[in-house]
Amino acid sequence: MLRLLLLLALAPVMIAGVAVAGPAAETPAAVVDPAVVNGEAFEPEHLLGDWGGLRTSLQDKGIDVNLGYVSETAGVVSGGERRGVDYAHSIDLKIDADLQQLLGLTGFSLHSAMVERAGRDASRDFLGDHLFEVQEIYGGAGDVAVHLAYFYGEESLANGAFDIAAGRMIVGDDFANSPLYCEFMSHADCPTLRDLGITNGFSTYPDSSWGGRVKVMPLGDVTFKAGLYQVRPLFGGGGRSGFNWGSSGSTGVILPVELDWSPKLGPDQLVGHYKVGLTYDSSTYADLALPLPAPSTIRGRTSWYVLADQMVKRTGPDGTDGIILLGGYSRSDPDTSVIDQLFFVGVLADGIIPGRPADSVGMQVMRFHVSDQLAAAQAYQLANDIPISSGILGVPSPGAVQGAETDIEVRYGFKIREGFHLMPDFQWVMHPNATTRVPDAAVVGLRVTVSL
Repeated sequence: MLRLLLLLALAPVMIAGVAVAGPAAETPAAVVDPAVVNGEAFEPEHLLGDWGGLRTSLQDKGIDVNLGYVSETAGVVSGGERRGVDYAHSIDLKIDADLQQLLGLTGFSLHSAMVERAGRDASRDFLGDHLFEVQEIYGGAGDVAVHLAYFYGEESLANGAFDIAAGRMIVGDDFANSPLYCEFMSHADCPTLRDLGITNGFSTYPDSSWGGRVKVMPLGDVTFKAGLYQVRPLFGGGGRSGFNWGSSGSTGVILPVELDWSPKLGPDQLVGHYKVGLTYDSSTYADLALPLPAPSTIRGRTSWYVLADQMVKRTGPDGTDGIILLGGYSRSDPDTSVIDQLFFVGVLADGIIPGRPADSVGMQVMRFHVSDQLAAAQAYQLANDIPISSGILGVPSPGAVQGAETDIEVRYGFKIREGFHLMPDFQWVMHPNATTRVPDAAVVGLRVTVSL
């Protein structure tokens, strides 16, 4: 705790170090990032290269700075409530500091990120859909000039076999996620499974709360993780700015646990990731079953999930260079969870297009199911001419009994140059907002990614 408090106080020093860093030192030999080799991260790319030597100079001092821009434009070309095009973007500044290099604190590091987001949500504007977004950027912190995404300290011990982190953290950054999921534009599983993050408790990027997690790696390819995070619905993510760090309005805590197995199969070292996890939220939630004679509440919500991805053919040296199959299933308490089941399968392939080794193609199918308890309550309300509930505070009535929604997504990623990528995207949304009230919709999209 002392180290964490010290590092929180040193945030201005770290930022100042970015501004006053001296001339670049001699460029060190290239270091292979184990996370890239293991398929748990992507090789960093920068459109502006080394920033005239500044990036290397900062890294020599233990500071890594990344600035990126992502835009997602989505147009409904058929079906839905009406046709139209919406644009949204996110500008992210991430700073990681190695405090062993800066201050001699062995194994200790500091991580922070801030975002600026703006734009419109095509799913809400043109599909009347409040359960799913065709643009993943609208998963949180929309239309805000500056929002603190996370700020926490991390201690790595025993050569990385034991790792502990605490501070302003995001549940979905450590649990039920994969960098592969955000290779798609929809909010099906980017940045984490939609059903887990649709209501308060399981926070997703860029919304954080006070929390901590431990990670133990007893074997080279097995990892166990457990966490404890604050649940604060009225100030989720620290309020609009992300800097509201109080405790007022807290409703409980969420405790996630996850067991991961990451084998490398055969002579080509085909990387796979297999995960099983469980979360328990101690907060009190509305009972979605028929609210008679008066609405009731239930304390505690449980969810579990199983996720897998496996490379079946290698096309290059890095962890994600190849053909990868992926899929998952999650289940949440139907008494309190609007979406009680989610299932997805997909395939990603890098380096299979002749003459375009850096391009990638992908396809994903996602289907989620609305709680039977909520659907039964909606059916009763409809039959008795009572306003139909959406099950989510502040979300308008769906206008019909909800059931299931399916999204089929196909995408192609172009590498224009280092740090500059384009990704045309097509989605077929079946039963928007999980009702038959709105026609199935065809959505054409484009993601632009720039890493400076």
